[in-house]
Amino acid sequence: MKINQLPSGNYNIKTRINGKIHSFTSPSKTEVERMAYTAKYAVDREKKSGILLETAITNYINSKRNLLSPATIQGYERYQKERFQNLQTLPVGTITNAILQDAVNAECGIETRKKKKISSKSVINAYGLISAALRKERPDFHPDVTLPKKVKTYKQLPEPAEVIAAIKGKDIELPALLAMWMSLTVSEIRGIKVSSIRDGVLYIEESIVQINGLPVSKAAAKAYDRNRKNRIPPYIMKLIEKTDAWKNGEGYIETRSGQAIHDRFRRVMKEAGIEGITFHDLRHEFASVGVRLQIPEKLLMEKGGWSTPHIMKSVYQHTFTSDMDESTNKIDAYFQQLVDSV
Repeated sequence: MKINQLPSGNYNIKTRINGKIHSFTSPSKTEVERMAYTAKYAVDREKKSGILLETAITNYINSKRNLLSPATIQGYERYQKERFQNLQTLPVGTITNAILQDAVNAECGIETRKKKKISSKSVINAYGLISAALRKERPDFHPDVTLPKKVKTYKQLPEPAEVIAAIKGKDIELPALLAMWMSLTVSEIRGIKVSSIRDGVLYIEESIVQINGLPVSKAAAKAYDRNRKNRIPPYIMKLIEKTDAWKNGEGYIETRSGQAIHDRFRRVMKEAGIEGITFHDLRHEFASVGVRLQIPEKLLMEKGGWSTPHIMKSVYQHTFTSDMDESTNKIDAYFQQLVDSV
């Protein structure tokens, strides 16, 4: 919009709104600009009030499709399909914070087919997608609701020796050790090719994720810090050398899907009498072993591919029962000695 100064000294803007020319005049250049933009945006907002939230979410997802990872986009689409269904049928222009709050409250009370309440994390993540879509369509609207608090869970990790005893000699040993010993995710493990290994060093440059049932290769990891290199322990190298890919001199060393790896690991753990541990928990084992061995934080982050110490500490690091018992015994003995001496 072009601003013209009139002979009177006032400022004038002429702009087309809804097919008609509108003229705005003010002694202030800033004010005339504000008047024109306010009028134009009011019309645009009125038009957009008819767009359903479902459409707004689709528009938002499509705007990010070439910027975010396929897995993230798939997660967005799953939230759109499964969460806040009643809210998505409303025009975005009619949605208020009160309506959003009611929708959040209702979502927190929904039970899954397994008769479990929707997790707080799921509600928070789905709401994040909705609020982002709303802000994109209505920049003047500021979503403001009270979200459920995340519930802290206490994960009980088995001793690493127990896990190794269960997987040793099994067809799950190599991927499990890559996860627990070298802190690789299942998608990173699936992305290891023979060419990824050079002079005994593994270069983590590719990952494979499952999108709509099909494997999708990513040339780079989602986060900068996840592209890294690690020296391969001799024991793991011997397992790699037994794979068909290594013998053929090319290809991926692990050809199973992520789900197949998870399922096989779960069965092996169940047969060994170890409950409550998933394949991804092996990265938790790695981080927790780092605590036990007192590995410097910076080195542990670099080896494990964590971008911040907060993520590593709050999400991945746990304590083993034996370490906790030993620490508790030391604390108890200390205070008992103080009590006895008084």
